[in-house]
Amino acid sequence: MNIYIMDPSNLDRLAVLNTYTARQWDRYWAESGEFKIWAPITDENAEFLVEENLVWPDDQNLVGVIETINKYTDDETGLPLMEISGRFVESSYLSRRIIWGNALITDTPANIIQRIVRGNAIAATDTTRKFGDAVWGTMTIASSVPSQSNITYCNSYGNLWEEVKKLCLK
Repeated sequence: MNIYIMDPSNLDRLAVLNTYTARQWDRYWAESGEFKIWAPITDENAEFLVEENLVWPDDQNLVGVIETINKYTDDETGLPLMEISGRFVESSYLSRRIIWGNALITDTPANIIQRIVRGNAIAATDTTRKFGDAVWGTMTIASSVPSQSNITYCNSYGNLWEEVKKLCLK
């Protein structure tokens, strides 16, 4: 299995990681998913496996953001290795934003999620708060939110990812 390493600013493929010792892609219900990759330290790996770059295994539909890199020497083999870890794009990026100002919305949880994510990360009026050219797309989240009854949501300056998780449980 190949793991594509991509530039987060334009999604260009920087390299293909096809030599690694192990990988772990963990998905959780109502929590942030995370990943780990263990790979030998080579010139190419050191150049491309850097914080903020994106990693995408060709057999997964989840893209990870490299958040931590630990370099060490394997006790058994003596080889220099790196442990790359991070969270999936949605949780990593949304956790970097707050709900700007006051939000008072009465709607379904799915529609509230869409509004607060668009307004604070995708189509924010303050362009410095936008995530590049990110778009909402055509995916619907309604099927992942148990209740579709209207609720009244109120928040000021809460962490965007934490608020999305709370709304998913409504």
